[in-house]
Amino acid sequence: DNGRMFAHRFGFETTQPVRQIILELQKRFDFSDREIRSLKRAGYLRIERDNVRIEASRVWHIVSWFQLAFLLLIGFTTFLCVETSHVLPLKRFVAEIVILGGLTGCVYLFHRFFLEPWRVLTRSRAIELVGRPLT
Repeated sequence: DNGRMFAHRFGFETTQPVRQIILELQKRFDFSDREIRSLKRAGYLRIERDNVRIEASRVWHIVSWFQLAFLLLIGFTTFLCVETSHVLPLKRFVAEIVILGGLTGCVYLFHRFFLEPWRVLTRSRAIELVGRPLT
C-alpha cells in the first residue's frame, strides 16, 4: 500500500489500484520482484492508469532469437577475421579479447532484456493472459 516502498521494490511508480493488481499478479504466478521488474522493463507488462495488461508477441520473441543469431554470426566472423590477420600476436590477442568481451556483454544484455521475460511468462503460464486487462 506504501507507494514509495513499491517504487523502491519494483522500480516504478503507479496508482494504488495498479499496485494492488501487480501484487496479486505476483502472488498468483509466483513472480519474484526481479521478474516483475524484468517484465516491465521489457515492455511485456503494460501499465495504464487503472489496469495492467500482459502484452507479449510470439513473433517478436522469434525475431529476437534471429537477431541474437545474427549478432553471434557477426561477432564470430569478426573474431575469425582478426585471428587470420597478419598483425603482431599481442595486438591480435587484445583485439580478440575486446571482441569477445563486447560479444559476451551484448549476449548477456540481449538475453536479459528480450529472451528472459518471455521465458518467465511461459514458465508461469501467465502468457495465457496476453491482451486481457488484469483488473
